[in-house]
Amino acid sequence: MVKIPSQVIKGWLIARLNNTEWISLIEILIDVIRVEARGLSTEEISELAEDHMPHISQLLREQLEAERVSQVPSIFELDEESPPYIKSLISEEIRTLSRNICNIAPDRFEVICQEIVRKIGGVSNQHVGGASDGGIDFIGYDVVPDQGYTYIPQSSKIIILGQAKRYARSHNVNLNEMRQFVGSCKAKINDLKRSGKIGPFTPVMCAFWTTSNFSAEAISYAKQIGVWYMDGISMAKAIRSFEINLDMH
Repeated sequence: MVKIPSQVIKGWLIARLNNTEWISLIEILIDVIRVEARGLSTEEISELAEDHMPHISQLLREQLEAERVSQVPSIFELDEESPPYIKSLISEEIRTLSRNICNIAPDRFEVICQEIVRKIGGVSNQHVGGASDGGIDFIGYDVVPDQGYTYIPQSSKIIILGQAKRYARSHNVNLNEMRQFVGSCKAKINDLKRSGKIGPFTPVMCAFWTTSNFSAEAISYAKQIGVWYMDGISMAKAIRSFEINLDMH
């Protein structure tokens, strides 16, 4: 029988899950495998789906629990039936938007990330992307999440150091990329402190935002050290929520 890791099939499922009504997990697995693993017979497809269904069900439940603990919005829901039923929590509008942001120019995506920082309270934002950006594409200074409360010294306000990666939807940001970004943040923080732009105790938030997805290892590492990561769906939600135009200048 064809050997395909459950994690890979789970990735296929999440990428293609667009039904907002309940559907049997085994049914959608069969459809996904038929599309992604071409050349297999109907019998082989059914066998693969049956064999992987228990493990994929467990992987999905683990993801939901991790999202609950991390307070990250889930993009799907899974019931308690056996086999379980699953449905998407993402509207077609958001899915279309997530596809569209994969097609904009990389420098435009960086500017959109900068605009999101401004929308969440950044008073002064600096776009630093370029060949010599040192791995940091945008910086948001003087961020006050609760904009109704302004009595905070400037040196105590949050700054955001961000990396913006406009990738194809099929790309997974891996652990090495996440670690390189963290290294860039450490170097940038030291530079900002030496130049007097921030104080030794100024709070810093590191943000890795992409149009694609993250590997499980990259997500685990980001959660462990506190990186704010947003994938294509999360970015689309933010863009929609803040009413940001993709064609903005």
